[in-house]
Amino acid sequence: PRHLAVASLHWQWRNLGIQYRQLFTSDVNTLNAGTLRGYSLGNIIVDYKLSARHTPATGFVRINNLWNVSYRSVEYRPMPGRHYALGIHLEMNLKNKNI
Repeated sequence: PRHLAVASLHWQWRNLGIQYRQLFTSDVNTLNAGTLRGYSLGNIIVDYKLSARHTPATGFVRINNLWNVSYRSVEYRPMPGRHYALGIHLEMNLKNKNI
């Protein structure tokens, strides 16, 4: 794409975080399909940091393509509509004093 822009808003209160991201991609010229139209996608992420002594964790819920936009980033391949992700991110701090 010739132009690509991302805007993001993040709100944090104690262990709870909410982030909204808006992505804009301009038209793209392709070899076979001519031009793929530009698109704008919104994503929202809600996360919660869990307190753990040795292994901090963050649980999250993410909604991708929040506005259910129909778009293509590869010619002849439609991208998914609104879809969700649910997960846990673990941080492991392994300290090895024998190194």
